[in-house]
Amino acid sequence: MPGTDADGSIPNDAGGEAAGSNVIPFPGRIRPVAEASAPGVEDAAARLDRALLALTQALAKQQGAVRAWRQGLGNLAGSMGSLADGLCALDAELQAASAKLKTNMDGRSGSSPGDGR
Repeated sequence: MPGTDADGSIPNDAGGEAAGSNVIPFPGRIRPVAEASAPGVEDAAARLDRALLALTQALAKQQGAVRAWRQGLGNLAGSMGSLADGLCALDAELQAASAKLKTNMDGRSGSSPGDGR
């Protein structure tokens, strides 16, 4: 292979800090001896069947995950709706308390200390 040493490693000619690094090439697919010596041992239709089965299983898992995700989103939406309702009720209570307090404060501000109010 061009650009590799006799042992298959890639020489590092970069210099600088990387000069002492050892680049490990990504391993290729290692074929069993029987498959390498007898091409066509594995039937293409059988490989296709296995691949389609694996794809079908992966899609089923993905569909389950999407269902669970949608259910989680639905639960979150319900929780957020309940939280919003609770916050609106709290806001209304605070507004009423504020108005009541303001009314009480306005009533007291017009009186003098000796008024008896």
